[in-house]
Amino acid sequence: MKRASTIISIFAYLLLVSYAGADTMSSANYKIVQDSLNYGGSVSSSTNYSLNDTAGDVAPGSISSTNYTIGGGYLPMNETTLSISLLSPTSLSSLQDQTSGSSTDTSPVTVTTDDPAGYALTVSAATSPLLEKGSDSIADYAETASGTPEFWSVATGDAAFGFSVSGSNVPGLFKDNGSACGSGSANGLCFMGFKGTNPITIGSMSTRTSTSGDTTTLHYQMETKGATISPGTYGGTLTLTATAN
Repeated sequence: MKRASTIISIFAYLLLVSYAGADTMSSANYKIVQDSLNYGGSVSSSTNYSLNDTAGDVAPGSISSTNYTIGGGYLPMNETTLSISLLSPTSLSSLQDQTSGSSTDTSPVTVTTDDPAGYALTVSAATSPLLEKGSDSIADYAETASGTPEFWSVATGDAAFGFSVSGSNVPGLFKDNGSACGSGSANGLCFMGFKGTNPITIGSMSTRTSTSGDTTTLHYQMETKGATISPGTYGGTLTLTATAN
């Protein structure tokens, strides 16, 4: 799933004298980010396409390099692009022992945006707990302090499924300094449980990403520790949402 804040551009037909200049105009309720005074323009459309053009525009076009793109002239305007890519769905390996064992897996998620203000990435679960098989389920990991990631620990007699994240731009709560969570580096060692449909922020940037995007990796872990789990295949659905700032 992807979501992006967008700028809606309204084009009007103007017949004005040629003027090579642009400015920002605003009022209490509206703002024109860019204006261009030329001598003509129109809107052309068909069933599948719409074209807004001007006559007399100076040096329009797009020029790009590895890290930057320049949209020259009036037509390009200020558009924001946003994409999210999940390389593969996760599938934890089978636990051979019904009462004891653990399993792990990872899912890299890459967000790419040219929004100068960056993006935010959240994850949410369709159900609580996430992993279900008919009327059976495996509990979401329960942190000592709810909502605060911690080093993985499951008590004897329990079973749990949780997650952590690693990457260059994950929240500080998921980082660890070797002895405690909350500071240091994001090594994927500080875990928490999903909170149902409540979104949890797992990555963010306050600037545009590189053209290759910014990758956050989810780390999943399931463990049974002396708990009797009904055999079978358990599953659930996670929703990853990237929002341009």
